[in-house]
Amino acid sequence: MALLSMTGFGKATAQSPLGTFSVEIRSVNNRYFDFNPRLPREAAAAEIRLRDLVHRRISRGKVDLWMHWTPPPDLPLEIELNEEMIGEFVQRFRRASEHIGVAIEIPWGELFKLPGVLAIRPPELDSEAILAAMESVVVEALDQLDAMRAAEGRAMLDALEMHLGALRRLTDEIESHRGRVLEKQRERLRKMAEQLRAELGQAIPNERLETEILLLADRADITEEIVRLRSHFDGFERLLHSDAREPAGKHMEFVTQEILREANTIGSKARDTEISATVIALKHETEKIREQIQNVE
Repeated sequence: MALLSMTGFGKATAQSPLGTFSVEIRSVNNRYFDFNPRLPREAAAAEIRLRDLVHRRISRGKVDLWMHWTPPPDLPLEIELNEEMIGEFVQRFRRASEHIGVAIEIPWGELFKLPGVLAIRPPELDSEAILAAMESVVVEALDQLDAMRAAEGRAMLDALEMHLGALRRLTDEIESHRGRVLEKQRERLRKMAEQLRAELGQAIPNERLETEILLLADRADITEEIVRLRSHFDGFERLLHSDAREPAGKHMEFVTQEILREANTIGSKARDTEISATVIALKHETEKIREQIQNVE
């Protein structure tokens, strides 16, 4: 499955014997799937089926769908005119006119707008036929949206690969400093031992000193963290090029959290200015990745 962005737009229009159907669909990033349709009143019953149709193509993101339906011009309409209500209105206008002694013109245009006076309805239509026409135009709009999401996904893939390469180089740099850090720690302990001997007049046994050096080396060793970092990089790269049908965005978020966790551990264990600076750069690159994958489906 190619890397897909959660941002896209598509629109389509289709004509059929039932009229003209127009659809616009827009998606933006969101942690979950959030579907917001705006349908004609006659198509309100189709919301659940359209939701399932869209969800099969879009696993997560905020999706807004607008649909417009224009019935064919030759569609016969059912007109209901409440003559009794109109007669009652006319009688009351006339009585009011006689009561005040002034001729009152009946506002026919406004009268027909009153509730229950005039109802114009389309005839009973085949709901399944309307639904099929709606679904076909939604699929066409989704195809356009997916094409846009795929194009943006390819751009994000290039950027993520670049940042991942930077993470690998920074990790190699950290590893290159690892041996020197241990030697610096060993030298620091020796100087402390010499200072104590000068102040107390008592030497620390070499065996004890070597034991402390080994304990310090164990506490400061970052080999496991570097191994885990590289394992996370490999896992992230597999997600970038996975053929699985499941979206990878959430998995990528989890991997970046683990990368930051290992980077923080290295920074706290190494206690070296050069490694600390490299760890900061590594975390900065990881944050760039996190920003990018916020929009990966």
